[in-house]
Amino acid sequence: MRRGILAIFAAWLSVFLQSALGGAITVAGMAPDLLCILVMLAALRIGPLAAMRIGFLGGFLADCYHPATMGLCAACYTVAGFAGGAVRDRLYPEKLAGQVAAAAALALAVVPVIASLRSGGGYLSILLRHGIGSAVYTAAAAVLLLPLYNRLLFPRPSGRER
Repeated sequence: MRRGILAIFAAWLSVFLQSALGGAITVAGMAPDLLCILVMLAALRIGPLAAMRIGFLGGFLADCYHPATMGLCAACYTVAGFAGGAVRDRLYPEKLAGQVAAAAALALAVVPVIASLRSGGGYLSILLRHGIGSAVYTAAAAVLLLPLYNRLLFPRPSGRER
């Protein structure tokens, strides 16, 4: 129950920071995808079903900022949670390097899809222009955010609880 409430708060915080700081942290039209980081962490540590729930909730909250394409982010991040859970057994889910690489790969898949469907532009041009840079930027942000998310959602038991 506690982890669920914290996950809801983390999803809201990711979307809020993405929208509130979006202009301030954008470099050359690229911004880190903070929700991808959270969805991939949930997929690796908890499993695909929980990641799909967090992805849907975070995507729905992100869709509230873009009502013209309502449902697009919810669908993309739900699928992203499933995809993250599908590779869970192939990675070391507790290792930071694996989490960062997985979050960057997820951003490389999700960001261009959402951008191309919103703008009606070509997927390949958006992938080359913004997708790769956003994935690298997401990886850099993941190095900073993943330890915080790990501590918030997956606290280590104290000596008495072991």
